[in-house]
Amino acid sequence: MDDFPYFETRGFPKEFVAAENSLCAFDQAGELVRDGTGHPLLDCMCGNVLCGRFDPAKPFFTPHGSFWSSCTTELLASTTEADRQAKTRNRCNGDGYESVTLIPLRVHGETYGLFQFNDKHRDRFTAEKITFLENLVDYVAIALAKLKTDKALRESENRFRLFYETSFDGILIGTPDGTVTAANPAACRMFGRLEEEICRVGRNGLAELNDPRLPVYLEERRRVGKATAELMLRKKDDTRFSAELSSSIFQDGTGHETVGLIIRDITERRQSEDKIRNLHYQHELILNSAGEGIYGSRL
Repeated sequence: MDDFPYFETRGFPKEFVAAENSLCAFDQAGELVRDGTGHPLLDCMCGNVLCGRFDPAKPFFTPHGSFWSSCTTELLASTTEADRQAKTRNRCNGDGYESVTLIPLRVHGETYGLFQFNDKHRDRFTAEKITFLENLVDYVAIALAKLKTDKALRESENRFRLFYETSFDGILIGTPDGTVTAANPAACRMFGRLEEEICRVGRNGLAELNDPRLPVYLEERRRVGKATAELMLRKKDDTRFSAELSSSIFQDGTGHETVGLIIRDITERRQSEDKIRNLHYQHELILNSAGEGIYGSRL
């Protein structure tokens, strides 16, 4: 995120929100100023709190990384920009806010924003009250982190589901002993079977699909990480087709091993390769039959 505009405000005048809505610093040409790591340089005390620029030895910073003052007029008169860790705009004080608190919304090293509390009266905050507010904001940060994780998980699940449902390759999910627990639509079309026919609870669901080498392939994959294999697999009508298999073995949330098989029908590729080999064979026959002399072909 390049900037931290206000997400919600209560009590602040529209003019103040408009003036303070962006924290980014800009140069004389109107270009965004960035620090040595390429991140936008954030202005003022809000930028300090968001970027973790604070000195806990100063009485207006807390070890948590919050800023607070119960009299901004006195603070500005008694400190320098070096003390305050950055050039401050002083707009809060200019608009008459004497009591100001800025608390970072941060968890596990990730900053989501901050909470800002302003009051035009002095002495609205104490160290005890700041600690209480920091604890409340931490609860909000934890909740936001969980929402973000849950959202990322849902998005990941949706992407997998879309890939699973629309893939041209067959996908089988199962256990190392060969029991299939799920088959995508492409796999069902590939084998000419319904998913429940492929997923046979309590028995080797691959028994009617594979050639005898498949269990060997799975065991090799478990032992040495062999990634792919080419096998002949069987459809419901007992016809066979050439397939390229790749697999991965991972543990689910309970620690049990799960096998994912991706199956690609390579029958047409094998047929094309056979035709090319046959063409080369015929070509060699012609050359050998022609004996000595000059011969050319344009293909």
